[in-house]
Amino acid sequence: MALDVYFKDDIANGIVSDVVLIVCTVVDSGGDVDLLPVMLNGLRAQALQYGISWGVVVARVTEALPGRCVRALANTRVFEAGKMPAVR
Repeated sequence: MALDVYFKDDIANGIVSDVVLIVCTVVDSGGDVDLLPVMLNGLRAQALQYGISWGVVVARVTEALPGRCVRALANTRVFEAGKMPAVR
């Protein structure tokens, strides 16, 4: 039987992993990175629903993203509520 109690940090980690998956999939497939904000709206809303700051999500995502994805997003406004890290 599954435990039906979830902690905010667990939910945040799930959102972060989903964002990393979406971003890397779009970047690696040559997709239009300018559409990422639209794709991420649902996850941003989920973070809001659970009281998780989007800036916190962005910070965790940018730590987890591979360098190729960071470089691809460096000149976009994908994470307008957070700041992209310096290109590695």
